[in-house]
Amino acid sequence: MAAKGSKPGVVVPTGGPSSEWTVGQLRAWAKFFHLDLGSARRKPEILERVLASIDPNVEPAEPTPLLDATERSIAKAIADQVLDAELHAGPIETLRILARKIDEEDQRWRYAIEYARENDIKAKPPPVDNVSIPTYRNYCESLGLTVAGAKAAPAKGGAAGGEPKKSKLGQLRSVHAGEGA
Repeated sequence: MAAKGSKPGVVVPTGGPSSEWTVGQLRAWAKFFHLDLGSARRKPEILERVLASIDPNVEPAEPTPLLDATERSIAKAIADQVLDAELHAGPIETLRILARKIDEEDQRWRYAIEYARENDIKAKPPPVDNVSIPTYRNYCESLGLTVAGAKAAPAKGGAAGGEPKKSKLGQLRSVHAGEGA
């Protein structure tokens, strides 16, 4: 969304410029938003000027679908007493941070692709983070927020009758152990 007092149609995506961006990405950002970099030539100077030009009252350009879905899942799990908000506070907050990071990465990619298309540039988009999504999935599973995690959660208490549930290998071993006696 456009910032108050900014040019109409100027959109600043969340997860904007950071020290992780390359000089080329920072320059493209500045060019897209018609920012004057003046005599800035080095990355720290360029980053400082780009960051100084961003209005803090800007709303995110796009919704955060993963974060929103994560919040709904967490709220439902707490309401159903699958999660304890106090006991699981650390993993829950980590899950939120990962969801936010994945949404921001997705928006950066969309911005880079849109910018390249609009300007007929055959540039390489920002590098892919191939760690956050599997880590997010692992946190969801450990909190019982996936189908596999939800199915595994009751099995931890053991099967009916108080005995722990045995794997197929464990069942075979117990059957064959009885034959030799």
